[in-house]
Amino acid sequence: MKKTSLLLLLTLCILSCEEESHEETTSLVSTRAISGQSVTGEKNPYVGELYYTYTVDLGKTIDKNIEINISTLHNSALLRHSSSSAFQNQTIAFSVSKNTRTFTFDAYWIQEASDEMIFVTTSSSSQIQVNTNISGITVNRQAVTINAPDVINLGDKIELLAPYGKIDNNHRAKWEYDTNIFSKEIEDHNDARYRLVLKAKRGGVKSKISLGIEEVFLVSNWLNVRHGEHVVTVTNPFKVIIDSKYITQGSQFVVQMPDLGLAPKATVEWGSGEGISLVSGQGASKAVYKASDTKNGYSSIWANIADRGDTYLEKIDSIWIGKPIITSGAVEYIMQNRNDVIISPKIEGAQSVNWSLESGNATITVLNGSNGIRVHSKASLNQSDEIVVLLSASNGCGTVTQRYKIKVLTVARIEFTNINRSSTSISGRIMCDRKDIDVELYLDWALSDEGSTVLFKIQDKFYTHSGGGSEFVNIHLDDYNSFDIVFSGTDSNVSTAGIYITSMSGNGTTGTNSSLNF
Repeated sequence: MKKTSLLLLLTLCILSCEEESHEETTSLVSTRAISGQSVTGEKNPYVGELYYTYTVDLGKTIDKNIEINISTLHNSALLRHSSSSAFQNQTIAFSVSKNTRTFTFDAYWIQEASDEMIFVTTSSSSQIQVNTNISGITVNRQAVTINAPDVINLGDKIELLAPYGKIDNNHRAKWEYDTNIFSKEIEDHNDARYRLVLKAKRGGVKSKISLGIEEVFLVSNWLNVRHGEHVVTVTNPFKVIIDSKYITQGSQFVVQMPDLGLAPKATVEWGSGEGISLVSGQGASKAVYKASDTKNGYSSIWANIADRGDTYLEKIDSIWIGKPIITSGAVEYIMQNRNDVIISPKIEGAQSVNWSLESGNATITVLNGSNGIRVHSKASLNQSDEIVVLLSASNGCGTVTQRYKIKVLTVARIEFTNINRSSTSISGRIMCDRKDIDVELYLDWALSDEGSTVLFKIQDKFYTHSGGGSEFVNIHLDDYNSFDIVFSGTDSNVSTAGIYITSMSGNGTTGTNSSLNF
């Protein structure tokens, strides 16, 4: 079909709402096309820049005027009747006079789409029925060529040229680039091309520069009609390399800029941090440094570069001198109540870290990328133990070790034993397999008879109460830890009282009978 160069006078806003268009399209899709009727035209159009004319064949010459409706499946085009002076929206309606067999309409495609369709119909009440379509339309956005080098150096300027044949007030270029990598020097155009000149301010990267060419439609809106991309590699001639960042005390090592030859006008000044001194190579692409005999820790080296009026700083941080350093808050621990012990020293300058169990009945779990461990004792509660863990930290300069000792105490078992009951009393003992434990007891009572009391006798102390209430009692366990609870004026059928082990000092745990009550 004919393609006509576009000089669009697009003046009308999109008037129909998307929901109404969708409902109408759905109805059209489900309607059976009428044999003999057809729509012909371009099935591979481009977005914008020109419009496309489509021809409708009604299958026969009509003898009455009819009202025609035209729409697209995905609302991808603005439509107009060919006799009209302006495009309208995604759905149009117009009259076709009698004695007509064929007529045309125009489509200005505004978005990419696949499997697009154009529907031509009349209303169901029309005396002459029209129902036809053209399907399988694929709408693409044209590419724009960007001519530019593929590789530049840090500090270089890159000129990007995009030839285009319709540069006027109805078209504009939209460049996109990474402002962390490039700074803009020039952006302009002439009658034949768009141009962008950028300066690389960061090297050692690959970056994409893209261009979208936009066209005015509907008076003040911009439509992206072409798109292009160019990938450029920005080399860094000032990149500093070192064989190893782990340096033996007193040794010499080399740093260099292997690509400095790419920047023949550049000058270099080498520098270094504490514990490192320059031996030779100032101003050259290769420098020899020496590490201090006494420095043990982090340092750095750097190069200040001047090139064509710009300055750059290339630095290698975290150079480690000497063996690793292990800094521990503690090396001996006491495991309380069999709670796991966490050991987490500060480990610096290590290339590898290893934890091992040297002695003791325990398991260790490595934490935080080998920078710490969790120690769990497997000894029985009535057994003590000593756990020894070895930490080894290594780098190319050697290995350092640190041992950690964990004293595991026996855990006291505390519970009520030798229990005797009656309707008015309970007696027994507080049993523990150690005598260095303080115990907190909780007492509570509720007496229903007025004037009645309850007596708690714990070791050699007496606690008498009436009514209802509770209290905490702290005792230190000795050889014989007896207790009695005795009602006076009432019994356990109408009153209640109880004694409970709530907490203990040191290493202790409650046994089976840790609470008693009436």
